[in-house]
Amino acid sequence: MVYRVMAQINPNVDGTSGTVSNTHEERKFERRTVRLWPDAGRTIGLGRLATYEAAKSGQIPVLRIGRRLLVPRKALDRLLDGPDFAAQPAAGGAR
Repeated sequence: MVYRVMAQINPNVDGTSGTVSNTHEERKFERRTVRLWPDAGRTIGLGRLATYEAAKSGQIPVLRIGRRLLVPRKALDRLLDGPDFAAQPAAGGAR
């Protein structure tokens, strides 16, 4: 299925050679959401349990589709670019 999408974007891709350029058509297939764990959690620097707790408390915006928990990419970017993110201590702290 991925090959078909790539072939529609750039008919020169034959599966063994050729390249797909980073065109506007290709960018529209980028994922708009990421998995809560491990993608979003590890990006933020949290462990699995802390990631799920942050999502439950509303600190990480989550979309629930069936059993899947997804984080909108734009919301994750805003969270990472926010002024509070850099000021927070690393997860886990000193023991």
